[in-house]
Amino acid sequence: MEVLLVHYTVRAEDMDGILADFREMCEAVAEAEPGCVTYRIHRDQENPNHLWLYEAYDSPGSLEAHMKTPHFERLVAGRIRPKILDRERFLLSPAVEARPGG
Repeated sequence: MEVLLVHYTVRAEDMDGILADFREMCEAVAEAEPGCVTYRIHRDQENPNHLWLYEAYDSPGSLEAHMKTPHFERLVAGRIRPKILDRERFLLSPAVEARPGG
């Protein structure tokens, strides 16, 4: 599984619009990307101007395909990134895993 974790710093006045764009992105990913295991946006409880994007894909190819979709270009590249103050991106590989119940 390929996991991408992205930390965003956002201006307070841009937060509502960015969250609306991410809601639209989540819907598009759910409808059009069968290789996406999960796509979630988390808001930092201690600093509400920080967002964490957690996305997981069944293969490196699915992650690559995600970044070439029309909805990625329109929403992430076109609308979200221009409003971001700072972005850190982490591509993660499994190291240790718990399998509850199994």
